[in-house]
Amino acid sequence: MFKMVAAGSFVAILSLLVGCGDEASSEELAESGEAIAALPSLPTSMVPVPPSGLLPPLPVVVTLETNVRPTSIALDSSNVYYTDTFELTSEVVARPLAGGAKTVLHSTFTLPSSLVRFGSTVYWVDFTNAAFSDGGVWSAPTSGASPAVRLVSHTNPVTAHQSLAVFSTGAGFTYQTHVLYADAWASKLYAIRRWFFSTSESSLVPDAFPNYYPFAVAIDSSHVYFTHDAGHGLWRVPLAGGTPTLLVSGEEQPGALVVTGGQIYFVNEGDIKTEPAAGGAASTFAESVGTIQNMVAANGYLYWSCSSCNTIRKKPLAGGSSTLLVSGQTNLKSLAVDATHVYFGTNTALKRAPN
Repeated sequence: MFKMVAAGSFVAILSLLVGCGDEASSEELAESGEAIAALPSLPTSMVPVPPSGLLPPLPVVVTLETNVRPTSIALDSSNVYYTDTFELTSEVVARPLAGGAKTVLHSTFTLPSSLVRFGSTVYWVDFTNAAFSDGGVWSAPTSGASPAVRLVSHTNPVTAHQSLAVFSTGAGFTYQTHVLYADAWASKLYAIRRWFFSTSESSLVPDAFPNYYPFAVAIDSSHVYFTHDAGHGLWRVPLAGGTPTLLVSGEEQPGALVVTGGQIYFVNEGDIKTEPAAGGAASTFAESVGTIQNMVAANGYLYWSCSSCNTIRKKPLAGGSSTLLVSGQTNLKSLAVDATHVYFGTNTALKRAPN
């Protein structure tokens, strides 16, 4: 029974345990401190026990692998794929969801990130410097049956999460794969088009357009959306290319961007905002969420990881309350979601928890 602890104290205790939610008042914190201090002196039979179902336990976090630093993660029905920068030699890895030995799809002295799986191929960008020559956009078969291929070579493709997106057009003889990626270093939004054994590259935005330093990238069936790293804006341009249209200005934390169901989700001044992809007024989807590292839309929810809260949460896209899935995880690096689990990377491990 909770009669021995005031309702305000109980709210404060929850605020202390969970964090990054509604803050408790100083009076509630004082009451919670008194309540907690009093608990050890109570007879065992009187220790408060929450009624069944009132406080469900957090999902159990399982460590899949240690001594890895997954900077980006992708999934299919059989494997989890991740870019690992823990060692001096970085790797792109496939690991069976059911357990077993990992397959190294590629190893490099550069820093791979922004991993995307499209069909039976994974794509990623490699950040490099003058000492190495592996920088650019790469692809490899998910099976590991053949070596990775560098599609284009660039000195410094941006390594922000979600800076790469893939889609296809046509069928049969006209089938093409399109790989879009942001190179903030060169202030370019590029499109790589693959047709059988032919690969070409072009800029989606006219060269005459002022420096726009694209950062995060997301796509729908007709447009590519990107955040402006230096100008703190959100833009869109047709998938075929053209002059960008400004959708949002004054965005303070460009980096996490999701487009789903005709809506854009982005981060601004500690809140997650949403607005129609076609343009219109923005509204607050989730308030005071901390520093967002990644966002993913799946299963009718928006999932996000918070590096300042050390948590992962989800909230229905249709609205409602958010649910805490994971807490106490420092240095969150990456996030991916399937039908049953969230997968995430830290500085030292690859982990998962029920979603």
